[in-house]
Amino acid sequence: MAQVVLIVGDMLAFLLFGALGRESHGLLVTLGTAAGAAYPFALAWLVVGLFLGTLRPERAARPLDAVKWAWITWVAAWPVGHFLRSMILQRPVIVTFALVTLGTNLLILGLWRAAYAWLMGRRAGQA
Repeated sequence: MAQVVLIVGDMLAFLLFGALGRESHGLLVTLGTAAGAAYPFALAWLVVGLFLGTLRPERAARPLDAVKWAWITWVAAWPVGHFLRSMILQRPVIVTFALVTLGTNLLILGLWRAAYAWLMGRRAGQA
C-alpha cells in the first residue's frame, strides 16, 4: 500500500508540474492538459525510478533519504523526459525550458518525497 501511495503522490506531483507550466504560459489548465504536459516527464520518472529503486517505500523512509533519491532520480530522468517530449512534439529541446523543468521538479519532487517520509515517520511513531 505504501508503494501505491508513493507512486500516486509522484504522479500528482507531475500533474502539479504540468499545471504550473501551462499556467505560467497563460495556457488553459485542466486535468487533461496538465497530464498532457507532464506525461513524458512522468513516464521517464517511472522508468528511471523503477530502475534505481526509487519507487520502493524504503527509498523514502527518512526525509533526507527521500529528497536524495528524488533528486538523483529526477536528474537521471530529466534528459529522458526531454528526449521523449522532443520526439512527441517534433521540436528541439530548449535549454532554458530544460533548466526550468530541472529546478521546478527538483523542488516539487523533493518537497513531496520529504513530506511523505515525514508523515510516514510520524505515523510509525504513533503505532
